[in-house]
Amino acid sequence: MRLVSVLGLFLLTIPRVTWAEDLRKVYEQMQAANQMDAIGRDPFYIKIAAQLYDLEGKPAQTATVEEWWEAERYRIQVTEPAGQFVQTSEPDSKHLPLTRTAFLLRLLLDETINPLSKLTKEATFTSVDREVGGMKFRCLVASWSGKDQHPWSQPLYCTLPGSNDLRLETHNPVSVQVRNNIGRFHGTAVPLKTQMLYGGHLAITGEVTSLQSFDVKTSTFPEFRPGEPGSDESEVKRGKKLSGDSPNIPVPANLHGPDSGWSLVLLSISATGTVTSTDVIASTSSFLSAAALRSVRTWKFTPWSRDGKPTEGFTLVQFNFIH
Repeated sequence: MRLVSVLGLFLLTIPRVTWAEDLRKVYEQMQAANQMDAIGRDPFYIKIAAQLYDLEGKPAQTATVEEWWEAERYRIQVTEPAGQFVQTSEPDSKHLPLTRTAFLLRLLLDETINPLSKLTKEATFTSVDREVGGMKFRCLVASWSGKDQHPWSQPLYCTLPGSNDLRLETHNPVSVQVRNNIGRFHGTAVPLKTQMLYGGHLAITGEVTSLQSFDVKTSTFPEFRPGEPGSDESEVKRGKKLSGDSPNIPVPANLHGPDSGWSLVLLSISATGTVTSTDVIASTSSFLSAAALRSVRTWKFTPWSRDGKPTEGFTLVQFNFIH
């Protein structure tokens, strides 16, 4: 079955059902069953081979993403045609480049080892049954209200009945993650193959090619030398948009090109709150992408901050174009 067909089927909803369990507890159980990097888990090394696709869903380039993880320390290494890039948990570490390729590779890694984030107490859940390609899934829909509204609209997390293994995930109808060939690593569910789609087009696929535990004290991995201190990353507080064009941009009917659609844009924000770089993650057309990029380059933010000090940050913005 073609992946675009999977997406179309996935959006068909069967009448809502109610699980007997407390739905927040169900989410927490699902989170624990799929998280490799929880405190108390054994150190691990993972390598994922990836195929990236362009904005039209055509194969573009190959790359790899690797992580060495132990307690509160990590080293992430991305290898792609533009070069090799490393980010660690050390305070002075450089970040991975804020490009579409690096962003998708990091997202693929996160989807493999820690797909479910800890949600605020204001989050509420409902349950639905959905069917994809003849397979029935039970799903949780998360939602927020007021100031705690999630940037994405009602993410949805699906498992097979009787299992906590995450198999399908959506963040509004635009974004879909498919976790296949589920294996076990010290009791944790690990997708050996993952597909990520935006608007029905493949963006990236990945396959786990290496996954192993290691002893930090005797490891031959140079990234974890015996006695090397770890670093507890403090939380980064997001900035807020101060000025700039509206994210909803009407497209006049007398212009050539589509008159409705969307674009998902990645923004890099300086420590002074200016937009330093942009990249289109997904879009329904290049015409709309160009309009989105023209808009975000005028934006100004309050700076992101760490421990009360301004720092660089990034954000994703979905532009909805209407006629």
